[in-house]
Amino acid sequence: RLAATLQQLTGTEATRHPVVPQSAYTQPQEFVQDLRTIEASLLTNHAGALSAQRLQQAGSAEVTQRYHANTQQAIDKSVFGAPTYVVDGDMFWGQDRLDFVERKLLAH
Repeated sequence: RLAATLQQLTGTEATRHPVVPQSAYTQPQEFVQDLRTIEASLLTNHAGALSAQRLQQAGSAEVTQRYHANTQQAIDKSVFGAPTYVVDGDMFWGQDRLDFVERKLLAH
């Protein structure tokens, strides 16, 4: 949902935020701390996009519908990780596979 919101707010794909990947949360405080880190990153990197009007748009039916459509599309394509790239029906997942994506795109 964060990615769909950022895309609506900024008109670009979501960028990475400084939350270190980790195992499941064992304490609610850990989750809250990550949310605070994401909030700080959003304010630093996207403050201009975080106007009240744009935030209201982010909670709109259009964004919610887009989120659900993207989720269903991922389910339909058997996406199981992020990031996942689909080029001409071939699926690549993980940042370490961008060279494969590039080769596939250049093959056209």
